[in-house]
Amino acid sequence: MMIQQKQKIGLLLKLIVHFVKEDYYHLSIKQQIKFKNSPLFRIYLLQTHNVDIKDVLTYLRISRVEYYFSLMKNKNFFQDLKGTCLNSQYITIYLQDCNFLSNNAALRGGAIYTNQEILLYNCQIYNNQANIGGGIFQQETLQYPIFYNYIDNNKAQTYGNTIISIPQKLTLQLNEKEMLSTFRLINEDNLIIDQVYIPPYETVQGIISQQLFVPSGQSIAKYKYFDWEDRKYIPSNQTFRLIPLNSESQIIRNLSGTSCRIQGRIHVFSENKLDSDNFLFNFSNMNNTQFNDSTQGYNLEDLIIYLDNELPSNMSLQLEFSCNSIQIPIFNKKLPYNLQGSHNNYKLRVEVRTLPCQFGEIKSFINFSCILCDNSQGLFSLKLNSPKCEVKDDISTISVNSSQLNLKQGFWRPYIDTSKVSSCLNLLSNCLGGLREGDLSCSIGHIGALCEQCDLYNTRGDGEFSVGQRFVCGSCQETQRNTLIITLVSLWTLISVFISVQGTIKAAQDILPDFKSVFYRSTYFNQDSSAILMKLLTNYLQILDTISTFQIDFSNELQGTLQTISSPFESMIYSLDCFLSSTFSYEIHYARMIWELITPFFYTSFFFLIYFIAFKIGYAIFNKSVITTTLIYIYIYLQPTLIGGLMLLVSFREVSDYKWISANVSQRYDTEIHKLWMFRFCIPTLLLFSIVIPLYLLIGLYKNKDKFNKKLVRQSWGYLYIEYRYLTFYWEIVKIFQRELIILSLTYFEDSILIKAIIVVLILILYLELNKKFKPYNLNYLNQLDYFLTNTCIISINLGIGCYFSQYSGSTELSYIFILVLLFLNIYSISYLLLKIIKEFLRQQINELEQKLNVFKIKLARFFPCLMKYNIIQKLLRNHKEKQVRQKYLIKKLKTYLLKIAKKIIIIKNQEKYNCFQPENNCEQLLDSRTITPIISSSEKNLCKHHLVKTNSLIALQQQRISIQILDQKPTLLLNINANDTISGRQN
Repeated sequence: MMIQQKQKIGLLLKLIVHFVKEDYYHLSIKQQIKFKNSPLFRIYLLQTHNVDIKDVLTYLRISRVEYYFSLMKNKNFFQDLKGTCLNSQYITIYLQDCNFLSNNAALRGGAIYTNQEILLYNCQIYNNQANIGGGIFQQETLQYPIFYNYIDNNKAQTYGNTIISIPQKLTLQLNEKEMLSTFRLINEDNLIIDQVYIPPYETVQGIISQQLFVPSGQSIAKYKYFDWEDRKYIPSNQTFRLIPLNSESQIIRNLSGTSCRIQGRIHVFSENKLDSDNFLFNFSNMNNTQFNDSTQGYNLEDLIIYLDNELPSNMSLQLEFSCNSIQIPIFNKKLPYNLQGSHNNYKLRVEVRTLPCQFGEIKSFINFSCILCDNSQGLFSLKLNSPKCEVKDDISTISVNSSQLNLKQGFWRPYIDTSKVSSCLNLLSNCLGGLREGDLSCSIGHIGALCEQCDLYNTRGDGEFSVGQRFVCGSCQETQRNTLIITLVSLWTLISVFISVQGTIKAAQDILPDFKSVFYRSTYFNQDSSAILMKLLTNYLQILDTISTFQIDFSNELQGTLQTISSPFESMIYSLDCFLSSTFSYEIHYARMIWELITPFFYTSFFFLIYFIAFKIGYAIFNKSVITTTLIYIYIYLQPTLIGGLMLLVSFREVSDYKWISANVSQRYDTEIHKLWMFRFCIPTLLLFSIVIPLYLLIGLYKNKDKFNKKLVRQSWGYLYIEYRYLTFYWEIVKIFQRELIILSLTYFEDSILIKAIIVVLILILYLELNKKFKPYNLNYLNQLDYFLTNTCIISINLGIGCYFSQYSGSTELSYIFILVLLFLNIYSISYLLLKIIKEFLRQQINELEQKLNVFKIKLARFFPCLMKYNIIQKLLRNHKEKQVRQKYLIKKLKTYLLKIAKKIIIIKNQEKYNCFQPENNCEQLLDSRTITPIISSSEKNLCKHHLVKTNSLIALQQQRISIQILDQKPTLLLNINANDTISGRQN
């Protein structure tokens, strides 16, 4: 049958088949027809009068038909309210070059409603609306392939915007709005396998994964995850649901009575299995699930997976779902593309892994489920996949819940998953305890391990803080104290450099050419010893800094003063933290070290500038010793700080089972950036200052040991050896290595108070014994002074240990006694050294002033000779140089006499040794055979006959005679010379 309609409006095309059945009918509409704005213009095919239309009309072909802007209301036309443009039942429809635009159905099928197959070719179905199936509604019908069609912007109020038909695939829904996409693994005529595609994401363990993570041993619906920020368990409210879709990925609903089967297998990625073998176990509590009418999907929220959450990374659980509601049509691949059959062999797979057992849970190795710890029993767990619950520590912890610790004040832990709690040894008040950890558990301005660092970079939002005192932070806005420290330390450094340089130059000029001769040792009493005393003071203060690391509870002012005095340069560097943090882009511990290396150049440059200006204006004379002495002194003065800082960078402190950089315990030691800094900067610089430079100085001294009396050598190396004996010229290098050993001990055993104290004391005792044996200084009083200062350091360290343990045990009164004795002893030692330095410095200044005064007296006497007639004026104008000449004459006379006595003493001592092995009657003969008979009196021979037991008395008698002669002549020098130093000095 062929129907042609030429009219464009006003015509109702209504085909109602109600007559007797014939063999075969085909209906074809080929003429272009446009139906616009009329609810009556529609094609309506149905069966009436008990005549089955599918037996009358089996194929409908429509082409070049346009139907748009039509509206079906409840009372306008017919009773079905389905398919505004085309409503057919039991008829296969072929649409070609047809447009269905902006049509609206009250119930189903905004444009087309059918319960049979429909084939569209080059059609446009756009902007149609209905309650269900905004474009096409195929009632229990397989959807035909769509060729070259444009179907878009159709809307359904309930579901199915585009096409409603029998579902042909599945997807997985994880929440109410998001459905995961799938990709096809196998596409065969009788088998289709899709797999859920999971975009790469970061897991709890920080691993990028494309597997779906679900809880182990817990239902997905009841799973609660631990919120690290709010510190509580929050219901996941996760949807885990299979959703049926048509070929256009539209959700298909109303599938009551259908079900899905669940299978599973362990999938090894390298094997690349795509078949359906080995799905023998589903590793879950469910084998199938029914379609849920309320959720319009196959719910899997009650699914419980039993799977080891520590499977290798190349393995996962592969779940496979197959539903009886899915029908896959099989069409003819050629025209007319008719349906040849269908199958339901469709499967959806998803790769699944299980989440680790979280905080408060332990892992069961029986069924791999996660079990909550009972906090009422004091049990908790802070590790993922912990095998057992931990027990509360009553010393450090107030209370616990399954996943948190409530710490007491004075205790600290770095991370939320850290169960090892550390005591804040250095300052308990910095650690607030509580439920928080890390920086948030510290007092304001403090961060890092044990809350010992300052928040320089405002990481906590409370402002920028720097070190005000040891382990105490102050705001960067309060810069008065830091400015004062920087000023005082800079002045002290320049003054100490000036005193050391001037003293060394004076000592090098005063020393006699043949300084090895023991009989010229009196010259050293005239030399300037201020530089030597300054070195002793510097060395003493550097060792005294050990006490500041003993965690003694001094007052803040006292502890800050002690640290500033004992390590002024380090205190100054820490005072610059606020400046360094804003100046350098590096972390503060690297910036400090760089600044420590730069600062000495500022000091030396400034000192050389002043010296150059003084030289230019004629106030100073150029001397090479100024340059070398300044450089060596700066190295010795700053070496402990530099080496200590570098050792702190290359060493670590282990706090709560984590390694932290000793120089800055807010930074982890085991980072790649720190390893680069260590191997490229810290270790090479440390080797340079701790080994290379000391060895260079030692080799330089050794090569020039026979030239110490030469001017050039004295100017270059004099600062290192001028105060020492010839045999102990290397003693300054010994002191350098002594300090390095002490620094190494303090750094390595930073938290072990007793161990580091014992090691430092042993080092000092060893040095004390070496000092006692070798007596390295030329002047005995310097040996005694060094011996006294070393003993003072040993006693101070012991007092510090006693104070620490008395405070630790609660004996406050005893600790006060230790502190008072410690303060008195060190104040006395420091005051004594400072007074000696000032005295020596002033003595040299007075000598220079006297020389200038002598010049003035000579000129005054020359221009005014008449004044010399008066005795009073003559005494006043007497040149001090004449006194010095007279003193030198007396000294020379004394040396000549002492030389004779010394020779005699040597002979007598040799004879004493010899007589220990000879008969007594040979003594007279031996004495007479020697040339000392004219010198030694008869009384002295009797002494020899009595085995020379009174030799020392003879020496003392002769010394008294010499002293009487000197007193008679009133010399101004050498009155206080120790006779033992002068006479019985060791020959080098």
